[in-house]
Amino acid sequence: MEQNIEKEKVNIAFNNILALIFMILGIIGTAFNTVLVLYSLFDGSPLEIVVVFMTFELFTLIMLFWGYKTRRLIRLFRKYVYVISSEHEGKLSKIAAILGKEESIVVKNLQKMIDKKYFANAYIDFRTQELMVAGQSLDKLKLSEAKKTKCQSCGGYSISVLGYANHCEYCGTLLK
Repeated sequence: MEQNIEKEKVNIAFNNILALIFMILGIIGTAFNTVLVLYSLFDGSPLEIVVVFMTFELFTLIMLFWGYKTRRLIRLFRKYVYVISSEHEGKLSKIAAILGKEESIVVKNLQKMIDKKYFANAYIDFRTQELMVAGQSLDKLKLSEAKKTKCQSCGGYSISVLGYANHCEYCGTLLK
């Protein structure tokens, strides 16, 4: 299980770096290809060359869009972790209210994060309309034997049960 948690942390870091690289390459490529397309159009270059440059332009725009979208999802992940952990709230309607978003958007975003393995051991229980972490409802954890601990890795607050090795409920890091 600990290997899966480490893989999930690496996945977020890898996606963040890859998205940044794609955004940088997308910006540079888009700028360069725009100049080439404009030059080709005004220089009287054959249509085939213009089409090739426009194809590369499309490719760099897709890279830029993917990078932006991925980085946005990671920023949303950090915001969701903060809200869920600091409020210790798992009910989808309450998470949506705190974030000021529609519940359907919150569900869609959480499901994307779960599918991309940003949350360790989490799923949405559609029957109870809540986010389940490590197989438990967030409001059913025994708080009398536990304390709230801030994760050094993702900044989320997790419940640590005294006398146990505790992992962050959101990214899986071993809590101190």
